Amino acid sequence: MKIYIFYSILLMFLFFKLRIYENVHIGYFLVPVYVLLGFKVSKPLVKLNLFNIFFLTIIVTSIIAYFTYGFDKSIVGIFAILAGFYVGYFSYKYTISNLDKFIKYTTLLFFLLFYIRNIIYYKDVSNLIFKGRAYVSDSFYFITNGGHNIECTVLAFITMLQKNKFLFWFSFFHVLFFSLVWGSRAGLLLTIFALIYRYIATHDIKFITFVKITFSFIILSFILFLLAQNLPENNALNRFFSIEKEFEYGEEGIGRIGFYLGSIYLLQDNIFGYGVANAVRIMSECTGIMYKENNVHNIYLQYLLDGGIQSFILSVLIFLYISHYTYKDRFRFPPLRIAFSYLLIGIIQFTGYDLLGWFFIGYSYAYIKKIKFKR
Repeated sequence: MKIYIFYSILLMFLFFKLRIYENVHIGYFLVPVYVLLGFKVSKPLVKLNLFNIFFLTIIVTSIIAYFTYGFDKSIVGIFAILAGFYVGYFSYKYTISNLDKFIKYTTLLFFLLFYIRNIIYYKDVSNLIFKGRAYVSDSFYFITNGGHNIECTVLAFITMLQKNKFLFWFSFFHVLFFSLVWGSRAGLLLTIFALIYRYIATHDIKFITFVKITFSFIILSFILFLLAQNLPENNALNRFFSIEKEFEYGEEGIGRIGFYLGSIYLLQDNIFGYGVANAVRIMSECTGIMYKENNVHNIYLQYLLDGGIQSFILSVLIFLYISHYTYKDRFRFPPLRIAFSYLLIGIIQFTGYDLLGWFFIGYSYAYIKKIKFKR
């Protein structure tokens, strides 16, 4: 078996989380194996770079916080993304020479599982398309933890990964279609980003043109926001710009702004961290509200609550680091696009302890080190 196919299987299982038990999926078992294989032939990242300092800081902070606020087994999440980062870093060496094939096999394997899922749950998929997401049963199998928003996000990431024109538009159709039928704001937003990335990557864009594109996107969003106010409540565009619902305690959980307000209570008492996975439990104790979610839907706020102001500052520096090289690379390197998008869309979703996102951050870090070395 070609080595890039070996890594395509791993990445496919990070995109499509084949669950063994509740939120435990095959990727959790494969990543440590691939890390050990990588360590046998690669030098470990033992130097104190920005990423290692971040991991060390949030781990030490959590251990100290557990003496005061209690221990939570979910601390394994930080070790999981540490492993995800390393396996992404090591994967670069074995796949970069066959990057196009690595991406192609990952995409084909992913859509194979995606359509098998759709066939098995054809009744739910049919109800989703023709009746709406309210008619999808609770037993519906999402391709990843986190429901329809994360599923649409994963489809968008698959789209961003494509260099091949046919595979790009094939993936683009899927993310656009399912984002619309699910009413996923994150999916629709990332669909637009995927188009912008591809345009910038395939054209010689100057800085002033990049600013114009960004400014035009902001103006368009504002116009759509005004239009959405007069549309029916169940319209996808209305939901995309619905700010009021972010304060509500609906059936799908509390709105993001409601979470942000609850976080203020915690930060007033302690800005140095409550430990990984303790924040929502302590927030419930402080506000008297039983939150249905296990995270605050903002990875930077999550790092602030879990690992304190010190971890928050490091996470922002990581975002700036990845953003800097993404722009310098003009969005040409597909894994770097996803790393940037994960850190960007993390403002409104994700837990911050996501294997897929940190795999691409590690992969991108290996690429950045290489291009810096060449220069």
